[in-house]
Amino acid sequence: MREKISTSSTVYAEGRSERLPQLAEELVRRKVDVIVAPGTPAVQAAKQATTTIPIIFPGVADPVAFGFVASLARPGGNCPARKTLGHQPPSFSRALN
Repeated sequence: MREKISTSSTVYAEGRSERLPQLAEELVRRKVDVIVAPGTPAVQAAKQATTTIPIIFPGVADPVAFGFVASLARPGGNCPARKTLGHQPPSFSRALN
């Protein structure tokens, strides 16, 4: 049986939201499995960078109003679920399984 190895890494915007699109594109180039985008600007950048990598977004009060999901019952697209991960810095995280 093959053992699964998980790794993760984080990229930081360092308080500069204008860096978010560049960071999102970097994660897409790395072919990450999941993007964790805490906060509305980070989700917007991630959604512009990819339509296939799942995006998890803690800290977004109303994802329907922002157009991130069609509805809470049936989110659709690459934003499959809303997760609460506690307080996160303005960053993108990746998790590889």
